[in-house]
Amino acid sequence: MKKTFKFILPKVAYFEDEKHPFLPQLPGAKRNLYEDPSIQLVEEYIDYRQTILYRLQAHVPTDCIVQLKTNRPDFHLIYTKNATDDIIVQKHGTKNEIVLPHRHSTFTYIPRSKFDVLLKPGNYLVYGLLIDIGLVRDIIYHHGHFLSELKNARKRDKSSLYQTALWPIKELTDYQLNRIETIFFNYSKQNEAKVVEQIYQLFDIAESKQFAFYEKLSESEILARKARTMIHDIVNQGFQEVNISLIATILSVSDAHLTRCHKRHYRQTLLQYRDEILLPLAKERLLSTYSIGEVANFCGFKYPSGFSKYFEKRVGLYPSDYIELHRNPDNDKNEYII
Repeated sequence: MKKTFKFILPKVAYFEDEKHPFLPQLPGAKRNLYEDPSIQLVEEYIDYRQTILYRLQAHVPTDCIVQLKTNRPDFHLIYTKNATDDIIVQKHGTKNEIVLPHRHSTFTYIPRSKFDVLLKPGNYLVYGLLIDIGLVRDIIYHHGHFLSELKNARKRDKSSLYQTALWPIKELTDYQLNRIETIFFNYSKQNEAKVVEQIYQLFDIAESKQFAFYEKLSESEILARKARTMIHDIVNQGFQEVNISLIATILSVSDAHLTRCHKRHYRQTLLQYRDEILLPLAKERLLSTYSIGEVANFCGFKYPSGFSKYFEKRVGLYPSDYIELHRNPDNDKNEYII
């Protein structure tokens, strides 16, 4: 199996001024060095017929776009062992892309095309397995398995990049990667069957991490989490209205898309999440020395009347009644306090 991707960068025999202490050369791997003013890149790979194992190291002093060309469509299992920032692989001239976050791995389908690899300044270490599609057999992977989903997505549009949900690298996978590096990069014909077995083990590890031991982390969930963080910060900082449209604009998505993503992962609307953290703060301040107008202002309302309507709709009592009932614990209306 030939390596089917190449970087469009000037090759060099060695780095005259090595900007980063790169790892020593792997014993059985072919090694290429690339350099231009924006990057020093070390590529190492070894061919095991049904798969190619590769390791990429890069030092990037400034924002960088590396051009990548693929000669045929392939499946890649990619482990971002170290990355200063997200690695974005974008199909040239389109918005179709995959994102490789630090300390996460992903199984991807990369079609035959040209790509831009977007890198922020820093140091990067990536391990990859370029896998013969024959290894990904429907008879082995049940319906709903991430590999089956990926294959089905590829069949719908062979020209697009596809990426599974991401899963964290933990000790078990680190062990497997270390074994690949220390054993399988030292080529031996007897290793060929073991390499295939190792890849199937990595698939199994990936599935168990994705669906059992670790929380599934998808692009839409990352978006939902970011929105929740922003709402949490706005509410706790106080004196600001939670504006979903503004949050969506900051995250470069539509209101509707952001709302769908959040509801899919958290089974509540963004405004329901706001209420979940805003109402306890409002209640706490109503029972302190603050006036209703001051509490309304803190909660991001311009007028006390708007805050009163908001509070009554969700609690069942107007702020003044809520205060009165807590000051008079024997009041019969205490059964309505929430």
